[in-house]
Amino acid sequence: MFQPLVLVTLLFAVGIGMAETLKIPPGYCGVLALALFIVLVYSISRSGEDYRTAVGRTVSGPGSGRVFLFLVCFLSVALGGFQLGLSEMDPSRLEAFTDHYIDVTGTMISEGQVYPDREVYVLETSALGSREGGQRVEERVLFTLVPGPEKKRVDPAEPVDPAEPVDPAGPVLTDRPALKYGDVVTITGRVQLPREGRNPGEFDYRKYLQRQGIGIQLVGTQADLKVVGEGGGFFLRRWALSVRSRVEDSMRRALPADQNSFLAAVLFGDQSGLPAEDKLMYQRLGLSHAFSVSGLHLAYVLGLSLLLAGVLGLREIPFFAFNLLAMLFYVTMVGFPPATMRSFIMAALTLGAALVGRQGNPLQGLSLAGLILLLNNPQLLFDPGFQLSFAATWGIVYVYPWMRSKAHGWRVWELSLLLPLAVQVAIIPLVAYYFNLVSLVSIITNLVLLWLLGAIVVVGMAAIPVVWVLPGAGDYLLWAAGALAALSEYLTRLFDKLPGGVWHVGTPPVWLLLLFYIALMIWTEGLWERFRPRWLSPARAAAGAVVIVLLVFAVGTLQPKPLKVVFLDVGQGDCIFITTPQGRNILIDGGGRPGEESDFDVGGRVVLPYLRREGVDRIDLAVNTHPHSDHLNGMPPVLRELPCGQVMVAAANAGSPETRPLRELCAERGIPFIGVKRGDRIDLEPGLALEVLHPTDTPPAATDMAENDASLVLRLAYRDTSFLLTGDLEREGMREIVSSGTAFSSQVFKVPHHGSAYSLEMEFLDQVGAELGVISVGGNRFGHPSPEVLRYWRERGVPIYRTDEKGAITITSDGERLEVRGEL
Repeated sequence: MFQPLVLVTLLFAVGIGMAETLKIPPGYCGVLALALFIVLVYSISRSGEDYRTAVGRTVSGPGSGRVFLFLVCFLSVALGGFQLGLSEMDPSRLEAFTDHYIDVTGTMISEGQVYPDREVYVLETSALGSREGGQRVEERVLFTLVPGPEKKRVDPAEPVDPAEPVDPAGPVLTDRPALKYGDVVTITGRVQLPREGRNPGEFDYRKYLQRQGIGIQLVGTQADLKVVGEGGGFFLRRWALSVRSRVEDSMRRALPADQNSFLAAVLFGDQSGLPAEDKLMYQRLGLSHAFSVSGLHLAYVLGLSLLLAGVLGLREIPFFAFNLLAMLFYVTMVGFPPATMRSFIMAALTLGAALVGRQGNPLQGLSLAGLILLLNNPQLLFDPGFQLSFAATWGIVYVYPWMRSKAHGWRVWELSLLLPLAVQVAIIPLVAYYFNLVSLVSIITNLVLLWLLGAIVVVGMAAIPVVWVLPGAGDYLLWAAGALAALSEYLTRLFDKLPGGVWHVGTPPVWLLLLFYIALMIWTEGLWERFRPRWLSPARAAAGAVVIVLLVFAVGTLQPKPLKVVFLDVGQGDCIFITTPQGRNILIDGGGRPGEESDFDVGGRVVLPYLRREGVDRIDLAVNTHPHSDHLNGMPPVLRELPCGQVMVAAANAGSPETRPLRELCAERGIPFIGVKRGDRIDLEPGLALEVLHPTDTPPAATDMAENDASLVLRLAYRDTSFLLTGDLEREGMREIVSSGTAFSSQVFKVPHHGSAYSLEMEFLDQVGAELGVISVGGNRFGHPSPEVLRYWRERGVPIYRTDEKGAITITSDGERLEVRGEL
């Protein structure tokens, strides 16, 4: 059935997507939209019809009705692009102070999210300096409060990102926010640019914040913070958040820490207390929506308010106003997330339709909610939560009714599977795209656990007014909700242990997602039956589709692929991932942090997600060049998650105490652990070999050679192209290679030891004869890369690619030519 509002919303979103993808200037879209609008008004005035009559004739009418339809379609697309241009934020005025300390005054416009090692707030600045004499600067800033008695505790060389833990260097933060919504504060903090997506497919935190109107982040400690006033912000939100704060205090007092964190995530969408492992578990089982306040939560709020309104005997307008205010109070309390706003708009439309005696149209309501939200902020279209929320709701209001209409003669328990099935069908492409998961057990987990999670929400919601009025009495309800939370977590862990319940997949291309949704709509709208030739039966169509898929797969498999070498951006460390022409996967080092600077899990947070996005399900060869933390620490998390053919280290380091954890992990996982020495050669594929150039099998302790000089040096040779991979090799090791008479000239040179001056050995470097160099480096206190090293390569006209400037560096080779690109 033709629904104009659905079409307008869809095309408005298409216009936003096209403008972002094609980088269309907003002025062009604005001029086009204005011209189309003038033509539209003129065509209606010439026909002598009002717009409702024109709309009515667009369904099947010829002539001007179809012209009207085309004009409206193109106008919607143009307006989407124009609106996106209007929403682009101006560069932050504070960006000029990056890596410097500044004093700002502003108002907290969010509740704090408390993590074990930091608190995160959104600050609306009013002045650079004090309120009285400062320069007026109004913009949103992400404020990160870290432990430490003074600002010098923040490492000036390492950007502090809310996604990355900061080692405590002072008083430990408490489990409740130090600040609250509406506080007026003066802060001395260090200006940081949020982390970009620096590896292929990586989440771009900077762009995510920019879409919320936030350009920079400010990092400070409690000693650098002073509350100079209260009562800022909107008074109704202050009141709603004060109620929430009272409930959270009661939860902390009444419940164990794990139940408190679970309940805070379910009731308020605050996932800061959930362990990272638990978040991944809920993603695998398709239960993440339970911790993102959305339609499920608002439905229970509305259900409770409807019940209370009935008890109070409210009718018509008082009934409508009471339920609307109840929902608005909850939406205000959780901070107006897009999924909740979508649910609020749809629920308000349904209540409004009932008030005037009409039946609401869920699909029209979903379209109107989407249009309102995108008009307010077109950037929401690119938010994964926004997409998943609308896709799941589309599954409920569109796919589920179609499934239900086909389920003739089904039993009740069979019909109960349809709703979670419809939701999963609607969101499975997006889950695969954003999380690289296809959950086979999600239907079962949602069917079993959704009702339990619903009970938790109902009991928790009922506790909110009780805690507000009678805090002691509310504890009983919180205990009940906590017990249900413990049961839910227990069952979730049981489901997570089911073998084969989750498939990890590579990131599918966008065109494949679009093809899936178009095909699904063609099928559910009956267009397939309407337009298919008589000779093309469903069985023949399915067989044809299978043949086409097999042909595409065969062509993709047989087509020659290049050698791909990716120098991942892991900060101050090394990690190289190699994909051979025949699809073998080689990991050389795994990154880490130098010494004990940070417990940030580079392997689990950077390397493994990259491999998941690339669809890697096995490591054929893992190599550790030497057992320093910035090369080794990222490897174990990868080896625990992915099967591995063998692990290779230098024979000189194979028995060292530093490699003992790696040896034990290999023994536990049944992975062969081998040591190699100069002269060894691994023939990977025809024309592709890995040559070991250094060191010998003599342990460094038995010579005068330092640990860095015992780095495993490898030469990857592919037909007429070659890569020299050097670990942290320094002068002594370089001289030893030269004196051995080993041939090591290469086109691509991985500059050793992050560009350290200790790796500047002229004779060795001259013999390499590199055509380009790569330096894997991040923020550090060592002065890497050395100016002398950069000058050496600059004087010889050799281009140098640095991961701290370009992000991940990807080099592909067909055996004759090299192609290089940086992620940034």
